[in-house]
Amino acid sequence: MRSVKELPVPSAIPVGYEFGPFYLDREGGILLSGRDVVRLPRKAFLALLLLVENNGTVVSREQILNGVWPDKSVEDGNVSLLVWSLRRLFARRSYLDPIETISRRGYLFRPEVRPRLRESVESPSPRALSAPATSHQPPRPSGSPTDERSGDRAELSLKLDDALAGKGSLTLIGGEAGIGKTRLVNEVLEEARQRGFTALIGHSHRDEESPGSLRQSPGEASLDNTPFVEILEACARLVPRAPFLAALGDSAAELAHLMPALRRMFPDIPPAIALPAHQQQRYLFNAYRSFMDRLCQVHPIVVLLEDLHWAGESSLLLLRFLALGLEVAPQLKLPLAILATYRDDEPQPNPHLDAALESLGRNGGVSRIVMQRPSPSDLYNLFSAVGDYRAAPELGEPPSPEEMPPPDQRSILASDPETISSPPGEPSAAGRARP
Repeated sequence: MRSVKELPVPSAIPVGYEFGPFYLDREGGILLSGRDVVRLPRKAFLALLLLVENNGTVVSREQILNGVWPDKSVEDGNVSLLVWSLRRLFARRSYLDPIETISRRGYLFRPEVRPRLRESVESPSPRALSAPATSHQPPRPSGSPTDERSGDRAELSLKLDDALAGKGSLTLIGGEAGIGKTRLVNEVLEEARQRGFTALIGHSHRDEESPGSLRQSPGEASLDNTPFVEILEACARLVPRAPFLAALGDSAAELAHLMPALRRMFPDIPPAIALPAHQQQRYLFNAYRSFMDRLCQVHPIVVLLEDLHWAGESSLLLLRFLALGLEVAPQLKLPLAILATYRDDEPQPNPHLDAALESLGRNGGVSRIVMQRPSPSDLYNLFSAVGDYRAAPELGEPPSPEEMPPPDQRSILASDPETISSPPGEPSAAGRARP
């Protein structure tokens, strides 16, 4: 156990603390900005609470380590990651950085803090201002094309809730080209950024070999990890130098195989361990998972892997390896949401993707959304609901007037489109070809 000077303990423990426009609910474990809940990973909340409770007093890095990881030995660099994540959270809300770094001593929380004792709290409990997550879950889809899109969107929003609660997940999003996968995930990424996540994006590319590809020996297949190389590069751009190095930790030497620029950024990275070819891939995969674990421990992360239908075998194996870690090690409490898109209408299917989808389908931590175009029956339901085709332009070009049912039949179509008889010589509503 570390031996450090104990921080003073107040005689009466407040239920919360006010500073600036924020309220830190000590009992509820949340941060409020007005009536908005600012969700924090547990360790970030503990670090902020420690700084706030000792505002005006320098809190050492060792004291933060003791307060956040009391029974665990962790690297000192995790403190840098925690402080960076808190500064970034306040910067996103246009609030002046409240944490001052005191060289060689620690950190000082500068704003004036107003403790709120239980008897002084006249307004409803701040915890009551945010209903439990289950109370404001969006309604499940009811069947129309618009409802299905809303249902997909709501399901992914719940994955962000799970991530903030420390439950990591992988969601596979499939569908034909142009169905709306990119639009869906972009909306989710924007929501994630507003909720304090760092968004990292990696792409697979058609017939393109990654700059981080490894060849075991002449004539052997490339270990193409393009999307995961791009995620590393995004981290290098978005995460400050010290926290990024802390997240790399002892994985840096192996990850430099994927991103050689790491050695230019950090010249002190040691040489990689020389391993037999058959061990190199698994060692790399373990290094990447350890990096992601450290990165997520102090800041929520959402990862988007685009176009898995073009992914190489090694990328898909690494994805399966990361997904397995989410399933078998839930005790890590990772605030991580992984989204992965793919086309299911490619003229030449990717056998490696097929194998990955089959394997991931047996993983309890993996969800799958398959987006489909609306059928004619769905369109008729939508026409009846909105009264005007122009209200849903994303469904494509409207049918001709001859194809539309008479106005007095649209309400009947909405309830049972398969039973409506078409005019002589015309196909039924259910049998018309998709435009």
